Amino acid sequence: MAGIGFELRRILRRGSYLAMMEAYGYAGVVSSGPWLLSIFGILLLGFLAIGDHTARASVIQFQVSVTYLIAVSLILTGPLQLLFTRYIADMLFARQTRSVVTVLLTMLITALVPGTIFAVAALLLFFRATPWLYQVLMAMAFIELCGVWVLTIMGTSLKDYKALVGWY
Repeated sequence: MAGIGFELRRILRRGSYLAMMEAYGYAGVVSSGPWLLSIFGILLLGFLAIGDHTARASVIQFQVSVTYLIAVSLILTGPLQLLFTRYIADMLFARQTRSVVTVLLTMLITALVPGTIFAVAALLLFFRATPWLYQVLMAMAFIELCGVWVLTIMGTSLKDYKALVGWY
């Protein structure tokens, strides 16, 4: 989140209600974009499935699964995100931009390898009774989310908030 305050102050200098709404929108999407979009998608799916009583159990299973995927991936990668944010912000401030890609790849590996190990262990311990395809998709989604959180930190560190909102 390094530097977003400066960008938000620049937007707010315009002094209009539209600028204030834009600043709040950027702050909300940048700080929790993937999480918000996932939750809204889950809610939308739940609303669409209200009328279909045959799919209700599957929809509930999906909603619970995605909620746990988001929560556990955030908990697992949270400490890494804090370190990465501070380190990248310091590197960018010191104008050491050549090292940023190396640090990003290192952080991705540091998030994805434990994420993969955790996902496989959780599947073997807790999800043996579920279908094989469900296990594979949940493991892949978990690993992907672990990477998304690191990439989100990278995007906010680069201070290209308009592009970041577009990516989401």
